[in-house]
Amino acid sequence: MNNKSIIKLLQFPVEGHIKRWPRKFWIGLIVLVGLALALAWWGAQHWRTSDAASAGEWVSVGEQSVEQSITTEGALAEASAVTVTAPFEGSVIKRWVKQGDWVAVGAPLVQLDISTVQAELRDAQAANIRAQEDLDGLMNWQTGSEVKAAQRQAANAQSQIKVVQGRLEDTQTLFDKGIVARSEVDGLQSELSNAMEQGQNAKDSLHAALRKGSPTQQQIARIEAESRKLKMDMLQKRVQQATLTAPVAGIVLRPTQSEMGSTKELDVGSIVSNRAVLMLIGDSTKYLIHAALDEFDVAKVKVGMPVEVSLNTDKSVSLRGELARISAQARSSQRFGSSGSSPMFDIEVLVSNIPTNMRARLKLGMMTRLTMIFDKHPAVLTVPLASVRVDSSGRFAVLRKAADGNKGGVDEVSIRTGATSADGVVVLKGLLAGDKIWVPSETQSRAGDSQLAPSREPGEPAMSMQFGLGRQR
Repeated sequence: MNNKSIIKLLQFPVEGHIKRWPRKFWIGLIVLVGLALALAWWGAQHWRTSDAASAGEWVSVGEQSVEQSITTEGALAEASAVTVTAPFEGSVIKRWVKQGDWVAVGAPLVQLDISTVQAELRDAQAANIRAQEDLDGLMNWQTGSEVKAAQRQAANAQSQIKVVQGRLEDTQTLFDKGIVARSEVDGLQSELSNAMEQGQNAKDSLHAALRKGSPTQQQIARIEAESRKLKMDMLQKRVQQATLTAPVAGIVLRPTQSEMGSTKELDVGSIVSNRAVLMLIGDSTKYLIHAALDEFDVAKVKVGMPVEVSLNTDKSVSLRGELARISAQARSSQRFGSSGSSPMFDIEVLVSNIPTNMRARLKLGMMTRLTMIFDKHPAVLTVPLASVRVDSSGRFAVLRKAADGNKGGVDEVSIRTGATSADGVVVLKGLLAGDKIWVPSETQSRAGDSQLAPSREPGEPAMSMQFGLGRQR
């Protein structure tokens, strides 16, 4: 065919021929186009089902418990600490532990020099012996040598008075008869006066000697003896306490400057004063964990609720604690909204009764993961998060295996969702227990990459509690 023939063919009056095509031809063409479109739609649906079947599995819908929890992190700190003080003034001659060491009950910590205390102890022992002897003497005072001597002296004085009185009476009789001179009578009278004065002195000495052994004096001597003994016992105890031991099992902590009075490290040769704080022992049977929650999460927790605690570095360590404190005000830098971020509130979690085999594994300052369950549903319908998709109307939906009447078919069912967690979605409406739904693999899942919020019926008010992966931290 030459060029002229081609040009002539292109100039063929097509429009006129189309107009002469019969009406049946047009009807057939429309039918064919409709069948082609229907076939294309069926192929797309079949391709979607077969493609899904090659990248997932059918799962039966069932009931399970669903928990809503808040997760945060915090550092281990001592819940309580026992103070170790110096029992007396002295110098450190030996030290077995340092800051940060873990010690058992009764483990040696520090040894102090006892030479000065031993000298004081010897003096106290001597004073105690003397005080005890004095007390023993007073307890048997009535039969003691001093009282007996005073009694003999008083008796002798009375005897001497009687003798002088007898001689004076005889001399007075002789004087009355004119046998003796007046001077003899006067001399005996003077001698009687002296004897009576000596007798009175002897009686006063006896009374004084008896008063030394009175109940009052005995009580004074008893108190003195007890005081001497207490001082001796105290010094003996100090000598025994020269080696300080751990009162509880725990971690050796360095006291603060206000507690110790100095930031100087306690070492061999250091001079410590009486009752000075040497170190603290953090009780390893319980710990306090300091953490923080934002204003949304802090409204969902309360004091006393249980807390699951695990170590960031060792997931095998699992402990149970309770929320012990919630701060009533935000952190100081955020109290007036100056930071521009959500206010954070300090919380404290108390972990008590640490198992013995875990105490040595826990170290102050370790970071922990805290999980607090604030909402729990014992039995609700749940579906895997990956099974949820968005249908053409923008509602959440799942692929459900059709009933027996439509074997091999798949229905796209709209569902009403509730709480969402990292593992699944609560279905409030649209499915029944036992329905089989399609769960694509992670690479085919689109719902797993988005945040699901609870769906609601038209006109239903929005839920006040927010759900979704974005709130699970």
